[in-house]
Order: sequence, then structure tokens, then C-alpha cells
Amino acid sequence: MNSVSFIGNLTKDADYKEIVRKDTGEVVPVAKFRIAVDRIGKDAGADFLDIEVWGKQAQNVRDMTTKGSLVSVNGRAKFDSWEKEGQRFSRIIFVADLVRMVGPRRPVQTGAPDEGDVTVPVENEFAMAAATGEKAAATSSADESDF
Repeated sequence: MNSVSFIGNLTKDADYKEIVRKDTGEVVPVAKFRIAVDRIGKDAGADFLDIEVWGKQAQNVRDMTTKGSLVSVNGRAKFDSWEKEGQRFSRIIFVADLVRMVGPRRPVQTGAPDEGDVTVPVENEFAMAAATGEKAAATSSADESDF
């Protein structure tokens, strides 16, 4: 079974593109980003993992995360290989099926363009509960917690 789960921080804002499928002409969103995952034990440090996510999840990553965002990623490992100028290269990337915010969401810009934007932090219910010492609701809809 090819299944992985990670929790880590984005090392920079996600790269977002919309790709047109050659066979159907359908526009498919894709976001690529790298997360730093802490190691524990004697070999403390971090591993840097390349993540790729498609569809609505890609749009949500673009809209709701920024450098430093703490996310949970569930997906699969994918072996990628190619040849360039006669030299072979390979790497493992992780294709996400689900990306969830673990910490506060990206700040939202408000205000009219001519009045200047004001940054207002927006947090998910679990981060808010942790900050205030209150108990978070046991359930939440997919719109609120899932990417």
C-alpha cells in the first residue's frame, strides 16, 4: 500500500498553475510546494519534502496558505525520473489527496482598493480554541477544515 502522512511548514508560498489537458481541453489546477518536517530523536533536524496537489485542493492551498503555514498532508509517494543533456535524474515527490490546515489560516485582505487593505487574521476553530483555552467543537464541516 502506497500511503503517506506528514505534518510540516511550507518553506515558501505554493506555486500554482492551471494546466489544460490535451485530450479534453479541461483546465486542471495544480499547486506544488515544499514542507519542512521535523525529525525527532538522535537525528534531530528537518526533512524537506516536495508536495503536489491537484483540483480544488490546489486552489485552496493557493488561497489559504503562505510561507510558514502548518499543514497536514495525506497522499502517496511517486517516483519521478527524467533525462536531461544525457544525464539521468530521479526524485520522489508526494502527491497529496488531502491537505489540511493545522495552524492559523492565511490572513485575509479587506477594504476597498483605494482605501488600502487591512490585514485581518482568520484562524480555524482548533487554533482559536487553543489560543483561548476553550474546547473546539467535536465536528466540523469539510468547508471549514479541509483544503
